[in-house]
Amino acid sequence: MIRPAALFLMSSCLMVSAQAPKVKKPPPVPPPLPALAYAMEETLGGLSFSMPVAVVNAPGGKHRLFVVEKTGRIQEVVQLDQATPQKREFANLIERPDGKLDDKGECGLLGLAFHPDFARNGRYFVYYSLRIGGQLHQRVSCFEGGQEQPLITQLDPAGNHNGGDLHFGPDGYLYISVGDGGGANDAFDNARFVNKGFHAAILRIDVDKKPGSLPPNPHPAVHAGTYTVPADNPFIGATTHHGEKIDPASVRTEIWATGLRNVWRFSFDPPTGRLFAGDVGQNLYEEVDLIEKGGDYGWSHREGLHAFDLGPGKDAIPPGFAPKVPIYEYPRTTGLSITGGCVYHGTKFPEFKDAYICADYAFGRVIVLREKNGRWEDEIIAFEPAITGISADPRDGELLFCNMAKGKIMRLAEIEPKLEGVLFHENFEDTSVDSRGWYDGKSVRIVPGGMRGNCIEYEWTDGSDSVTGSSAKRNLFEATEEVFIRYYLKLSKGWGWSGRSYHPHLTHFMTTENSKWHGPAASHLTLYIEPVNGKLRLAAQDIQNKDAPHGLTQGPLKGGYNGQLFDNADELFTDDLWHCIEAQFKLNTLDLQNDKPNADGIVRGWFDGKLVIDRTDVILRSTDFPNMKFNQFLMAPYFGPGLLPHAQKLWIDEMVVGTKRIGPLPRERRPAKAP
Repeated sequence: MIRPAALFLMSSCLMVSAQAPKVKKPPPVPPPLPALAYAMEETLGGLSFSMPVAVVNAPGGKHRLFVVEKTGRIQEVVQLDQATPQKREFANLIERPDGKLDDKGECGLLGLAFHPDFARNGRYFVYYSLRIGGQLHQRVSCFEGGQEQPLITQLDPAGNHNGGDLHFGPDGYLYISVGDGGGANDAFDNARFVNKGFHAAILRIDVDKKPGSLPPNPHPAVHAGTYTVPADNPFIGATTHHGEKIDPASVRTEIWATGLRNVWRFSFDPPTGRLFAGDVGQNLYEEVDLIEKGGDYGWSHREGLHAFDLGPGKDAIPPGFAPKVPIYEYPRTTGLSITGGCVYHGTKFPEFKDAYICADYAFGRVIVLREKNGRWEDEIIAFEPAITGISADPRDGELLFCNMAKGKIMRLAEIEPKLEGVLFHENFEDTSVDSRGWYDGKSVRIVPGGMRGNCIEYEWTDGSDSVTGSSAKRNLFEATEEVFIRYYLKLSKGWGWSGRSYHPHLTHFMTTENSKWHGPAASHLTLYIEPVNGKLRLAAQDIQNKDAPHGLTQGPLKGGYNGQLFDNADELFTDDLWHCIEAQFKLNTLDLQNDKPNADGIVRGWFDGKLVIDRTDVILRSTDFPNMKFNQFLMAPYFGPGLLPHAQKLWIDEMVVGTKRIGPLPRERRPAKAP
């Protein structure tokens, strides 16, 4: 089997083709996090707050901001331009004239938005939960001159799924997120309708009652005369929804987008005007949506990209149902409650420019989403549970994060990752590799232009099947059943993906059954990492059998195996640029009682930090080798016999092998561009 430019890993066991009996699949094994290069640190001089859920800027002010406390107060933070900012109470909403704030569970003071002309009119708007006569309500109010004017007071059947965010859009209208009323599985059957209450939507209202705007349709929740509805709202005059006739006079014309389960946080991106929303999922998926006028986001017929049949509608899809597709979703194996974020426009982290940054409240993963050719790619950059709100610092555009559990406002900081489980690390700075645990070949070519100094170079002349100036190098390490590798790879200009097969094997993992001087041909299984036609491939190839330890024939191992390929879907490699390659290989377990392998081995690959290959059902050994472990690493570039490659070079740097995921280098150690 011919292999293009390959890193490949070896074990002394044979992959088997026999499949285990069909059983119920266990939950997916979440990919491991790398050693993270970013962390959260306290800001605002270490000021403490009572369950902060949002940080809000007043228009035109760069030296103050406002922190919303779930327990009922708004704190104004001043003197931001000084070393020790100060806070003072701006508003207290605990006791209301007609009721009392309810801050239990998901209730409380949830959102704040300042009028665009706040400096002149002093108006601001809040979203909070209150009990009136013992009954729970969700309210949107306007405050002006110390006086409150409620706009919407919606009776709430349950204390969860309240939405609660509000922002003025670039059009000057007030946008408000409302949840589906709570319970579970759309228990109160609110989400599928636009003619019930203020539920499962993002609203858009005109608090200035501009000429041309329309009065809202009557509803017990509406405080008549306090706001109007923009004339271009999408559901004005609607006579059908989800294939059913509705009375236009009953429609909640305030709705801008519908079918949203519980948008806890949303934001506008000022340069583009796009509205990003994080919608909290039910059982399986969290999602990020780009909100569009009149968009139906599917709840409770869908959860994320997937059909949902536990809601009131069961599996009956209404006529003409065409839900908007989220730009990103993640399963509840990696997070439980998304906190919508913001697009980054700061300067401290140029690698995040124009990226959307959000977080998971429960699992603490801080996630960066980058748009590339119409698709959104994700990267987990930090870990900080209990993030409830994300916004931009008015001074410099850097993002601020509310940590409700700590009572602190946080910000991103770069850190040097603490690598754990490292078996060996080689940065190829000099030729004295033997003294660092390597052996075999003596001739290496170390050249400048690496990730942070020198690197190792391999060169092939036209028609050659061996490299010039470098030879095999081997490293022994502590035996383990799971290995991770991270290295940087650069291919020379004109490497080309023309379909010709180039076969420069680069590295191998071998096992305890190989003696010190045995090479790859003395192993029962070879695991490769290789760029094939511009794509990342992980591959396993059986080249041995136990009865012919130096042969190349398929032997009588149980379930005998002859190779398997794991390719990513998209072209990735760019000639003459450094790329970060990572792989994880975990040997499958064995059912020794029944003499069968279990299909639970793991093969994963990352390209520049993005997971592109993810298999958790692989068989990498049979019961013939119950005690095998990886314990040797060999880097031995060569071309297979008979292949005639053109002249080319490749470079390798910053190689780490370990028992835990290593991840890409921190930003400050990466070159601005490849040399």
